[in-house]
Formats: sequence, C-alpha cells, structure tokens
Amino acid sequence: MDHRALSNDSCRNDHPPPPTPHYDQPSAAQQSEAFQQALNTIEVQGSSDEDTYSDSGYEESLNSAFSSSTSMTSSVRHWDFENGRRYHAYRQGHYLLPNDDAEQEREDIKHATVLT
Repeated sequence: MDHRALSNDSCRNDHPPPPTPHYDQPSAAQQSEAFQQALNTIEVQGSSDEDTYSDSGYEESLNSAFSSSTSMTSSVRHWDFENGRRYHAYRQGHYLLPNDDAEQEREDIKHATVLT
C-alpha cells in the first residue's frame, strides 16, 4: 500500500473552501468623487497660545530666559489638591485623574492585570 495515498486521505478536509471575497469595481462617479475628496485639503483651526507648545527641546529665541540645559522649574511641583487628592496644575482640567500615590498604585495594578 502506498503511504502517500494514506497520508493524503487522512489529511483530507471535508469542509468546502471559504468563499472568495467579491469586490465590486467602483463606478466612474464613485472614482470621480474619491478623486475630488483626495484633492480637498483640510484647514487647520487656529489654536490658542495656551495649547501651543514646542517639543523640539530647543527654545525658539536665543534671548529666552531658558536654555536647552535648564532643569525643571519649581512650577512643575505645583499641584492642586481637591477632595484629599493631588491633581496636575499644568493645563488644569485637561487630565481628569489625580496624580497621587493612590492613583499610581491603581495604574500599576491595571498594568499588571493586562500583562497577565
């Protein structure tokens, strides 16, 4: 008996193959509309000075009071306390969760839960 014939019979799949996906070709009108959408540009809304910041690491002005070697300022350590919890003072209200030790512990537990 031929071993190749046995192995082919034992590996045979009784299920029909999945259907081939059918893709409709877009009509000329749809292609034209897609082309027009690609040509349209999205205008950037102006932002307030409060929301504008640079992450380049360098100051834009050489006459600035800060340089690229300036350490963090004391304002980084200014916090708002509300209901016994500590919150960020920088851009107040943008990050709704506290940044105290209890919140850090909760974040650590959440992280450990996701990893397991």
